[in-house]
Parts: sequence; C-alpha cells; structure tokens
Amino acid sequence: MSQIIPAARDDFAMWRLCALSPIAYLTLGLFGWAVVAGFVPPPPAYLTGEELQAHFTENQTRIRIGLLMALICQGFYMPFCAVISRLMQTIEGPRGPLSLIEVMGGVMTVWVGLASIVMWLTASFRPEARSPEIIQMLYDCGWFIFDTTFIVTALQFVAIAVCFLKDPRTEPLIPNWLCWFTLVVATMFVPLFLVALFTTGPFAWHGLIN
Repeated sequence: MSQIIPAARDDFAMWRLCALSPIAYLTLGLFGWAVVAGFVPPPPAYLTGEELQAHFTENQTRIRIGLLMALICQGFYMPFCAVISRLMQTIEGPRGPLSLIEVMGGVMTVWVGLASIVMWLTASFRPEARSPEIIQMLYDCGWFIFDTTFIVTALQFVAIAVCFLKDPRTEPLIPNWLCWFTLVVATMFVPLFLVALFTTGPFAWHGLIN
C-alpha cells in the first residue's frame, strides 16, 4: 500500500498540472497573438500585397515576437484535452468513441494554430526581400487554415457536450447548461466558411461576425 499511495498522489498532481495548462494558452498565447502581434483586429482581407508588405515591414519585430509567443503556447492545449478525454472515459467507458474524437480534435486544433501562425511568421520574416504577392499569399493562407478548418474543433466541442450530457449521475460533473452552451458555440463556427468568399463586410476574417 505504501507504494500505491505516492503514485496516486503523483497522478493527481499531474492531472491538476494538465488541467491548468490552458492558462498559458489563453493568456500568454492570446496576448502575444492579439496584442503584441496586433492580430485583433487583424489587417483587413482587402489590403493589397503592397500594403501588407508595408505592414509586415514596419511592424516586423513586434509581429514576430507576438507570433512566437503564440506559437510556443499552442501546445498547452493538448494536456488539457488529454484530461478532458480521460474524464469522458469515466462516463462512456474506455471503448467509447467520443473521448477519442475529443483528443483527436484537440491535437488537430493545435496543428491548425501552429500551421497558421507559421504562415504569418514566414510572411513577417524578411518581408522587404519578398514580393508583395508572396506576402499576401502567406497571409491569406494563414487565415484560411485558421478559419476554414474549424470543423476539427467543432467536432471536438460536440463530442464533449454529447458525452457529458449522457452523464447518469444525479449531480453531473459538467452542468447540462454548459454542455448545451458548448453545442451552441460549435454552431457559431459555421460562418467561418464565408471568409473564402468575402474580403469586406461582416463575414470577412476581419469582419464583425467572423
């Protein structure tokens, strides 16, 4: 028994550490991307290649620092997804598909963040030596990866909500209202498809809705 208890304590400490990992993802990473790099609001979709080149050249240092901060923090989403997946297994069992969908969605969400940030980081690297067309293509591609691939995160949210709605306990681990809210959030991703059709207005990636 003396050998089992310390292991259990270590496991609980690791669970708490993984559960706290989104703090870095949502604070330092978001601050770097949104504030330091200046991606909220982002440079509009209607900018010409020359205008984007000037933007990345004039703000090169802060854009690269901010994007590097966001890039480092993307991975902190995975430990949290692992914890959620294990909690879901306590409800649906080890053979259930929902916990697997959740963890796969978490990994893919991290990939989406990494790929889009690398595109923008590449656009900010030696912008004065690249053609405006290349910078514009990298910038556009980053947003298409970031926005139009939302389905991997939406399916992750749906799997989480459905699983915890099935919790048979009298007092469920996750309140039902939060599960339904998660489903609503998943549907709110759908307009992101429209970023490929608009360079102005509320459905462009810099628009009010998207």
